[in-house]
Amino acid sequence: MPLPLAQALAQLPRGGVTPAPLVVDNARVLVKLDAKRPTEVPAFDQAKAAIPRQLEMVALEKAAARLVYALPIAHRNIRICPWFIQQTRAS
Repeated sequence: MPLPLAQALAQLPRGGVTPAPLVVDNARVLVKLDAKRPTEVPAFDQAKAAIPRQLEMVALEKAAARLVYALPIAHRNIRICPWFIQQTRAS
């Protein structure tokens, strides 16, 4: 989550809306906080199965970024969506 968004959410009361648009990744957004709930940190035994998958996802994203960076500058406006990487892994 982008830092400006997290900071705005931390300051909003339940049902609150940001008074002005936030700039997030070259876009302007208004944020409304519908509900707050306590953070739940899973036990390690519950989380350990997901850790290798998350590390693999990070490695795939880094590899894709290296591939795009290696392209000539004219072709660098390529974005690889994490959803696409997940779908590619599932096939």
